[in-house]
Amino acid sequence: MYKKLILIIIATSVGSFALEIFEKTSLNIWISRSLGGLVSVLSILLLYKIFMKEK
Repeated sequence: MYKKLILIIIATSVGSFALEIFEKTSLNIWISRSLGGLVSVLSILLLYKIFMKEK
């Protein structure tokens, strides 16, 4: 239970960091937000695959 919560917090932090980087470029704000969300989703999928392996 706690592993999933920690993974979600980490993925949200990574997505927020990516959003901060994309906001400083000359992209449209909605493109920046979409890319930040996409980075968040990709990071949670990657972390879930790595840390939640079946035994």
